[in-house]
Amino acid sequence: GIGSDAEEWWEGRDLIVKIGGEQVAEMSAAGIKVLAGDPKVFSSGDVVWALDRPTVKLSDGTEVSMRFTLITREQDGRSVIQHFHLSAGASNEDVLGEQLTTQ
Repeated sequence: GIGSDAEEWWEGRDLIVKIGGEQVAEMSAAGIKVLAGDPKVFSSGDVVWALDRPTVKLSDGTEVSMRFTLITREQDGRSVIQHFHLSAGASNEDVLGEQLTTQ
């Protein structure tokens, strides 16, 4: 799993469940809400992937646009998460110091 914070790079189910649960509780306590955008879901065989641009609404009403991807695979009749990524977009100029073509 990969998140927006530079330290959010997790490997292994146990760690992802632990940290994910803690973060959900922390965000809930802080009054932070995640609102779905317009999710797209695709599949091929036993693999499913989903893409979305959710909005995170902070307790002061500020809204932050995010990007989310999720990949699952069917195993023993269950969908098992193989990978997810949630991040806040940053401009190429902010990250690289250069403007690059984006559209």
